[in-house]
Amino acid sequence: MSEKHLVAREAAVRLALFTGTFTGSFEFVRCALRRARGVDDAVNVSVAGFVSGASLLLHHGDHVQRIGHAKVCVSIAVGA
Repeated sequence: MSEKHLVAREAAVRLALFTGTFTGSFEFVRCALRRARGVDDAVNVSVAGFVSGASLLLHHGDHVQRIGHAKVCVSIAVGA
């Protein structure tokens, strides 16, 4: 296997780990807050988004920047 293929495989594994960390932490925090507070509202989602957003610090790359830009655009569109 060439070095080019190993680099591509490493990038794929890193992206998969990032995606799992991002979504897993979001759902865990959201569900934990729903159980602790006894209510499912925007506060739970906001806190979960903040915590899961910290996983962006663990991953570097262009695709993460694109995900970040898309999230900002969606947030603006939903808020408008």
